[in-house]
Amino acid sequence: VERTCTDGVLAFMGDGQVVPMIEGYGQYLDSLDEAEGQARAVSEIARKEKAGAAAAMAVAANGQAASGQAGGKRPAPKAAKLSFKNAREWETVEADVNSLKAELAAAEAAVSAASAGCDYVLVAELSVAVDALAARVEGKEERWLELMELVAEVETAAGG
Repeated sequence: VERTCTDGVLAFMGDGQVVPMIEGYGQYLDSLDEAEGQARAVSEIARKEKAGAAAAMAVAANGQAASGQAGGKRPAPKAAKLSFKNAREWETVEADVNSLKAELAAAEAAVSAASAGCDYVLVAELSVAVDALAARVEGKEERWLELMELVAEVETAAGG
């Protein structure tokens, strides 16, 4: 390429700049290597600064925790209470999970019926629907467990 580009090279940079490289293609490659090295150095500095800031925050948090223990003062625990939204969701979450499981079973039955009829396009579409329903069931069950833990915390705080 050096022999072909004897008068220089116009380098179109990614940020919309056009930079003339008088010495040719070799200068262009050198400038790319230099820019890549600078980018690595900047990202390394940013990573170190971020790690240093995180370490400083951890030290400060440990210092606050130690000072709080040394003084014998603890922050007053919040009164455990279920929010209105969580209470409403807790009332319906079990029924929601059961209805989603029923829909999933029906979709799986439809996939079985379609596969028996050798309609592979329909099987593929129904399989996607089954996967989506399974994900919704899993998400709703996880939320149910979260709500169960919240309710248990509220009952423990109220009873103790």
